[in-house]
Amino acid sequence: MEKIEKHILYEMINNNLNIDISREDNKFLSLEFQQQYNLIKRMRTQNVPIYQTNLETYALMENITIDPSYPTQEASLLDKNLLDTLKLMAFKKENDIKVEGMQTLFEQYKSGDEKAGLEIVKRITHNKTNQVQVTSMADYYQDEAKFFRGVVDKTPLDGLVFWGHGKKNTTQFLALSKILKRIAPTDLVVIGARPSVGKTSFALAIMNALYKNDYKPMFISLEMTNQELMRRMATAKSGITNNKLFSSESSLTQEQQALYESSLLEVAKMDKILLVNEPPKSWLEMKSLIIRHIDEIDYVIIDHLHIIATYDGTQSNDLNIMYGNITRDMKEFCRVYKKPIIVLAQLNREVRGAKIETRNPAYVKPNMTDLRASGSIEQDANTIIMLNRKLPNRKGHELELELKQHTDSGNFPITLTVEKNRSGGTGEIEYLFRASTDRWEERNQPKVDIGSTQKEGGYTYGK
Repeated sequence: MEKIEKHILYEMINNNLNIDISREDNKFLSLEFQQQYNLIKRMRTQNVPIYQTNLETYALMENITIDPSYPTQEASLLDKNLLDTLKLMAFKKENDIKVEGMQTLFEQYKSGDEKAGLEIVKRITHNKTNQVQVTSMADYYQDEAKFFRGVVDKTPLDGLVFWGHGKKNTTQFLALSKILKRIAPTDLVVIGARPSVGKTSFALAIMNALYKNDYKPMFISLEMTNQELMRRMATAKSGITNNKLFSSESSLTQEQQALYESSLLEVAKMDKILLVNEPPKSWLEMKSLIIRHIDEIDYVIIDHLHIIATYDGTQSNDLNIMYGNITRDMKEFCRVYKKPIIVLAQLNREVRGAKIETRNPAYVKPNMTDLRASGSIEQDANTIIMLNRKLPNRKGHELELELKQHTDSGNFPITLTVEKNRSGGTGEIEYLFRASTDRWEERNQPKVDIGSTQKEGGYTYGK
């Protein structure tokens, strides 16, 4: 495939070959090829003469790094129709993926996985092709009947659950569990908030809860280092404030030192959490990285969407279109690979509905339309969760005093709103966010039946 890629670029640059590659075929090609191919296409649209020096200059203007030696002539391809050859290779690669998938299913079926056996039968009997298939409602009866029996028998649903039959039933996020039920394997979940509200800390708290139920994540942070992430998790588990850790005026007792060190070791033992060193800022590169580790993880957390700089390595003049392409492809990734993505998102700068009592936008309740590039995100996400600080029911001087108390203590009342949920209902949950220790507590947790007992009350992240 690499030889074909290099030869196509050589022909486009040196012999002005005009070739159009479909999005379907393009997904099998390398990122280096896609970057140079897209640059040449844009140069042609703008009537820029196409030759090697121009391509390198154009790449510099677009702030894109390319390999200038990548396009080369391949003698064995001189007399062939390159587009047909490319399609043939793409078909072969796609077929190899399908064959590999079937082999995996057979291995799973041999080890006793009945679901894998049903999937094998379905793939063989339906004789899937690239054409649209027409089916009847009756074809889905067995799957739905099995799903319903699982509900009756309280069999765990596919996807991520915070608590449920057969799980460790941690009491964390029970109120959220009542609304979400689960995060399905094909779900794209968006968590939106203004800066300093605590969305990264909230994502870490969710990851911590899911880890207790043996779900393995990949956490991609574009905003802070992996060492900072580890420190925040250790702080949450130990309950020792950041001020005590980093202030030169305070010293830790022997007991506090031992507690923090044991918490740090506990975090270090969470070795099924995959972190990414210097993550790529291009979504296609990021997706390629995730796919390489797809069998090692159950879901992905990305912090955050609006730091992803490009879709495919090329500069975009319209950010709304770019983020639309990214979220649409994220959704397609979830659907194809059956791995949910939880992505954090920023909000628009404009603060609608701001009250006179406070100028701090963190206290203004947002909704879906406040998401930056919101049209595409609203459409593509299965679940949208919004976080904001809850404004106290005070006025004037009393309000100022209480807001100051929030800041001084580092304890902020937070309202979580499930704005969109294709798998269930929507609603609000009150939390207390202890920013100095990165801990979250549910404040209005309802009674929840867990096995044969009933529990109620908040849960502190990290305990």
